[in-house]
Formats: sequence, C-alpha cells, structure tokens
Amino acid sequence: MMNDFATSLSQAADLISLGQRFLVTAHAHVDGDALGAMLVTAHGLRALGKQVFLYNQDLVPARFRFLSGADEVKRKVPAGPRFDATLVHDTGARHLLGERFPAAEITGPLIVLDHHAVCDPFGSLEVRDPDAASSGVVAWRLLCRLGLTE
Repeated sequence: MMNDFATSLSQAADLISLGQRFLVTAHAHVDGDALGAMLVTAHGLRALGKQVFLYNQDLVPARFRFLSGADEVKRKVPAGPRFDATLVHDTGARHLLGERFPAAEITGPLIVLDHHAVCDPFGSLEVRDPDAASSGVVAWRLLCRLGLTE
C-alpha cells in the first residue's frame, strides 16, 4: 500500500500528464529553495513538451538571477485560457502566495509541492514530504515519476 506522499505524487503526475499549459510559482519573496524548485519543474515540464509560465508576485532577488530561467519569472500572469494546473512550490499556507495571487478561474487546480511539516493545506492536491531536505527534492521526485531521470 502506498503512503500519502506516494499517492499524491502519482496523482500529481497523472494530472500533469493530462495537461498541456501550466503556471509554476512559489511563495511571495521567493528564496533559493522556492526558486530552484520552480525552475527545475519548469525545465522538466518543458522537456515533456508542456507550456510553462513562471510567476511570482515579487522580483527574483539579484543573487539568484544567474540561474537558468530566472529571467522568465514574471510578476503578472498573462491573459489567456485557464491553466490546466498551477504548481506551487515551497509554500505551507495560501497567504504566503501574496495578495496578488491569481484566482482559481485562472490557475486551475493547485498542486502544492512542499517539504514543510507545519502547514495549513490549501491546494487541490498536496504533495508534501516533511522528510525531504527541500522543495526541490519534492519537485525532482515528481519529475522522476513523470519519466525524467536526468
């Protein structure tokens, strides 16, 4: 029998496999773990042929702007159809997303990828492993489940 993490990981992979257009984000005032997890997820989804839009309500801190894809993080979500899902990284509670986080009519279901043991669950699907060293590890495990191994 699978544990809750393994079950939610499989459900997230299934939802992503069915979709094409994804919003990738993290908590406001993005830090290294959140941004790294966002970027690895974006690169992985693109490798699978998915459309990805990176969003955060705040600018990427200067010390992280050298990271591949950091320059793609936008502070405004583009107009267009609803996303098939939004992957939220390193966020233990909805209020941490900031006051400008888009409505469900734009984001679609929220898939939360997180490693915090203390949390206030808010996503449509919570992929949470408090034993993981970072949210990047959780994102990497999801990408492996989707068939990406390098």
